[in-house]
Amino acid sequence: MRPDMNVLLGGYFPNFVSAGEERLRGTGTLIQRNGDLQVESAGRPGNFFGMAYLPGLMPANLRANNLP
Repeated sequence: MRPDMNVLLGGYFPNFVSAGEERLRGTGTLIQRNGDLQVESAGRPGNFFGMAYLPGLMPANLRANNLP
C-alpha cells in the first residue's frame, strides 16, 4: 500500500505535487528539485519506488543514495 504522502511530507507536500506535475506522465524516472525538496521516483503502477529528502538538511559527508 502506498503511504499517505500528504501526512508523510507535511508542509512539503505541495512541492512534491508540483514536482510530479512538471513532467509528462510515463516519461521515465523523475528527478526534480522543487524548492527545498528533492524528489526521485520511478516505477509503474504496483511497482513504485523512490525517495524525497531535503538536501539542505543532509550532513555534508552524507549522500542520499547511501541511506538505507
